[in-house]
Amino acid sequence: MNHRLLSDFRGDHGAALDELFTQVIASLVDKELVAVSRVSQDGVRVRVSAGRAVFGGKSACRSC
Repeated sequence: MNHRLLSDFRGDHGAALDELFTQVIASLVDKELVAVSRVSQDGVRVRVSAGRAVFGGKSACRSC
């Protein structure tokens, strides 16, 4: 088994694996075996856009 095989499997069965992971975490939380205070996902690329103020050194936050 190598990273390519795992990557292909994840790509081919992503929805089923997401559902399985969700059920497992929900079951652990329900039985109070784990507490979930923050959920994050690693390795996901997200497109982000920022205004000119962010790159110009000015704060884009009006209340900051």
